[in-house]
Amino acid sequence: MFSWALTSALVGTAYAAHGESYLNSSVGYQNGSLGGSPYQTFVSSPSKPVQFNVQQFPNTPPAAGYIFIAPRGTSVEAPGAYIFSGDGELIWDGSEFGQAMSFTPKMYKGEPVIAMWQGEFNGNGYGMGHGLLINQSYQVVANISAQVENALMDFHEFTLTENGTALFTAYPVQSYDLSSYETGLQDPTNGFIMQGVAQEIDIESGNVIFTWHSLDHVDPHSCFTTPADTGGSSDNPWDYFHINSIEKDSKGNYLISSRHCSALYYVSGADGSIIWTLGGQNSSFTMGENTTFWYQHDARWRDNETTISLFDNAATGWDAREDTARGLLLNIDFDNKTVEVNTEFLPFNRTPSPSQGSTELQPNGNWLCGWGQIPYFSEYSPTGELLWAVQFGVGDVQGYRAHRANWTGQPTTQPSLALQNGNSTEEHTLYMSWNGATEVKTWEVLGANDTSAQPESLWNVTHDGFESEFSLLNPGLNLFMVRARHDNGTVLGQSNYISRNGSDVGAGPSPSAQGATNVDNVASGSQEPSGQTSSAAAAGATTSGKDGSNAAPALSGSLVALLFGISVAALA
Repeated sequence: MFSWALTSALVGTAYAAHGESYLNSSVGYQNGSLGGSPYQTFVSSPSKPVQFNVQQFPNTPPAAGYIFIAPRGTSVEAPGAYIFSGDGELIWDGSEFGQAMSFTPKMYKGEPVIAMWQGEFNGNGYGMGHGLLINQSYQVVANISAQVENALMDFHEFTLTENGTALFTAYPVQSYDLSSYETGLQDPTNGFIMQGVAQEIDIESGNVIFTWHSLDHVDPHSCFTTPADTGGSSDNPWDYFHINSIEKDSKGNYLISSRHCSALYYVSGADGSIIWTLGGQNSSFTMGENTTFWYQHDARWRDNETTISLFDNAATGWDAREDTARGLLLNIDFDNKTVEVNTEFLPFNRTPSPSQGSTELQPNGNWLCGWGQIPYFSEYSPTGELLWAVQFGVGDVQGYRAHRANWTGQPTTQPSLALQNGNSTEEHTLYMSWNGATEVKTWEVLGANDTSAQPESLWNVTHDGFESEFSLLNPGLNLFMVRARHDNGTVLGQSNYISRNGSDVGAGPSPSAQGATNVDNVASGSQEPSGQTSSAAAAGATTSGKDGSNAAPALSGSLVALLFGISVAALA
């Protein structure tokens, strides 16, 4: 079995793939010979997203939607928030916002937004920052701060409710007598402890709705850590509780997860008292066979608040309790105070996950697990059958959670266009992309000899992944630009002109200054002339998708169709 301990020490230059969004069970990827974090490259964009290594392909359709992950770690070429298609094609590079942990598609005031934490990471395992709401144009529409004494918003949880409020965690530090705990401090009476805080605020008004402090309700003796060599200063406090998820239910109460207590606390929204505890040293429930979880993350209500899903890490960096992490769905019998396993979701590569992780229910009943410190995510049937397993690194690469959701991106930026010359001065290849745009059906390629002249429409190129290509021979024109078109023909955006030497020469005429182009003849992956006479088309313009020499190993048409959501007929 592949050793994650060994790969965490991998060094060297990572493999940079142009035109390959994923590899198929690559041994070189898995053993680290391609580097600690292989990544994709493009001509028209500086983005360097991680490259997927698909370890298991589905034989039934996966759930719909894009993948939201935020790879980070010293091996990652460009840490940050990213949206991918199911086949690893980049949709949006959000690395401009910095490293992200909580990165979740949500609804706010009836509109889709991305709820993203932004801030600084502390080496002790918590964050200091704030929450951003980013709209479909990738613009910040709200900036949310914690209202907790001696603490900023932490990264472990930042989510929204249906009532326009935000839930998040914070990690304040205070002085504390540690003399009754195992510690190496010379004067434990003057120690420092870090507690977990859950807070809910109204986003629009900023009013605090609820604040809960763990030290008011959970005795540190009931958890599974000791101060050891921590607690001697405010810069190195004892993290006894380690809060990592919050969920508010229909009754107005809160489900709070404590990693270091290996317990879930059901907390009254009225007074903060603990109604019951699940797991840990003082469970209110009898734990049935195989229900015990350790150092968990991402606890959520399911099935009308009769079941709970969570990510069972099985270990920390200093304490391994089981041989593998897992996603877990538990049946809760409130009358008899018992807990039974409903379903467990076991990883492709059986191993504990020392930190992070998520277990998410999909709209079609499938489940998506992100494996935290182990750079994988995988999908399961409702009964726990592994359907799909994707690796996105081997060195120091990790992703706090993995999400899937539908998303429509409508960026206000311009499409990007780049040109490369071939072996002769008459051979040119155009590369076009638009970070975050999800509605582009075709690229209309236009050319001119002067920026003030009306451009000629040369060709319609089917949108092909993040970056599409178009090759020209003897174009007879000096300037080129592209327009991104919706499937109804509407122009969504337009690039600047670039010259035959690849330099940007500024904006061309707006689309309104030129008639609409017929795009009805572009379908099923074909690229056809736009129907307008042009010197470039007459001179032998050609189109191309990704270079076949760089393609991933061949797969059967049925598997590709299931994974990527396209018809088998279109593969012919």
